[in-house]
Amino acid sequence: MNEVITINNRKLYYQKYHQDMDWTKIIPTEKWVLVVSIDKKDNIVFKDIAYSAIDRDVHYVCCTGNYGEVLHDYIDEVIVAREVGAVEGHLPINDVVTTWHNDGLSDALWYALHCSGDAGDVLMLDVSEIQAGPDWEELIESWSQI
Repeated sequence: MNEVITINNRKLYYQKYHQDMDWTKIIPTEKWVLVVSIDKKDNIVFKDIAYSAIDRDVHYVCCTGNYGEVLHDYIDEVIVAREVGAVEGHLPINDVVTTWHNDGLSDALWYALHCSGDAGDVLMLDVSEIQAGPDWEELIESWSQI
């Protein structure tokens, strides 16, 4: 996991997702926000991300990419299934807010860094076939000047 920058008194971390890695070891230890850029449909990946984030008390999940809406809906379904007892599993201490951003990664990151209240540090999980380009880092750097 790489720390990219601190904006709005929040650290932003970046991690490329690989199914063969235990990405949960890099999750911030306290309140945190997950931004997921996902461009492939893979139910195993959806389940891994949803269950891992919920089990580790994520406060916000901001989804974007070609399958961002699908992942967003999947996470909501897992939360509801746990709340009604249809599926066993940990329920987070706080409500989990999920958002879907069809305007791209920059919109999801802006929301995560500026609109998610005091939800803590942000982890950007890149679940795309091609690693997110350097332009998002330049964009975020420009936000630190605001």
